[in-house]
Amino acid sequence: MFSHHYIETSWNASCNLCSPIYHKTVVNYEQEEELVCYLKYSAQRNHGLSPIEIRRLVYTFARANNLKYPESWVKNECAGPDWYTGFMKRHQRLSLRQPEATSLTRAAGCNYVVVHRFQQQFQQVMAVKRFPAHRMFNGDETRTPTVLSPIKVVAERGVKQVMQTTSAERGQNVTMLAFCNAAGGYIPPIFLFPLKKENPNSLRGCNEGSLGWFNGSGWMDGENFLKSMQHFQKHVKSCESDPVLLMVDNHASHLDYAVVKYCNENYITLLTFPPHCSHVLQPEDVGIYGPFKNYFAAEQQEWLRTHPGQRITIHHIAELSRKPSLRAFSPINIVSSFEKTGIYPFKEFLPDDVRFIPSIVTELPPGRTIHYFFILHFLNFFRNLI
Repeated sequence: MFSHHYIETSWNASCNLCSPIYHKTVVNYEQEEELVCYLKYSAQRNHGLSPIEIRRLVYTFARANNLKYPESWVKNECAGPDWYTGFMKRHQRLSLRQPEATSLTRAAGCNYVVVHRFQQQFQQVMAVKRFPAHRMFNGDETRTPTVLSPIKVVAERGVKQVMQTTSAERGQNVTMLAFCNAAGGYIPPIFLFPLKKENPNSLRGCNEGSLGWFNGSGWMDGENFLKSMQHFQKHVKSCESDPVLLMVDNHASHLDYAVVKYCNENYITLLTFPPHCSHVLQPEDVGIYGPFKNYFAAEQQEWLRTHPGQRITIHHIAELSRKPSLRAFSPINIVSSFEKTGIYPFKEFLPDDVRFIPSIVTELPPGRTIHYFFILHFLNFFRNLI
């Protein structure tokens, strides 16, 4: 009686399990590796290629190098979909991703020089005050509209259109402001409604301790951010012996004179991130608001499913954002976000960091940079004369 182990060992030793069938590809292995490197290079610089662009590129390469390729490539002026499918299977390091829209200003503005200058300022502040993790806060606003893009759903294969009910064609926006610290702490959020008069129904079902402001537009301004700072101070109780550090972006409402004065009087050190760098330096942007938006969209879809014929209004936003905010602002998420941005524990970014690769596209040679600053200096001098 033979054991299973003996049979398996004998079979593997005597049989070649590799497939004898070999399909010759138009582009050889070395050339495909070069293509993979180029695709990664382009994606890192915010100029990734779509599948049809890759197929056109391969056809152009094959024609320029006199390679043998199917006649269908000539007719369509691009490689076939079968080649693309095989290419993606052969190189599983690659995947088809939905890119996040990034403006040219943001891509160019987030460079090593700007980020390094901010990190130097941050180190100078820490050298003087030495804030512990639970006294280092980040505050930021995000949009919580009544209509979001539906999440993916399961439907029959081959159906051309899959529809999902939303509350309206275009929704109203409610701004949510939240504060969190490097130790994983979280302050109840503030909602800014596009209403001129206070409505008690707007905060129904919200997080315990949340507040609502009403200014008619739903967007943050200096007056409401000052009230938000008073809400912040109520929770952190900053004083001379136990000050706090608050990091925010450089929106005009955050730099309002009354806000800066209030922070100075209450021992709150206000540190602003450089323009167009929040996606790299701001913890809430990096690791919290992304998951929050996904959870919030799912919560809206679930509400519409359980309330057929009804629509989501701005008075439902605080209630619908309660569970998503508790999930997104979990201690592990917050701590991880501060770590990714290099704020706590502090980590200085190097010049070759992948975060700065998109800015390489718009970098100027040293001579042109000097000339550019000379032009700015000349214009400022001319303006003073006028």
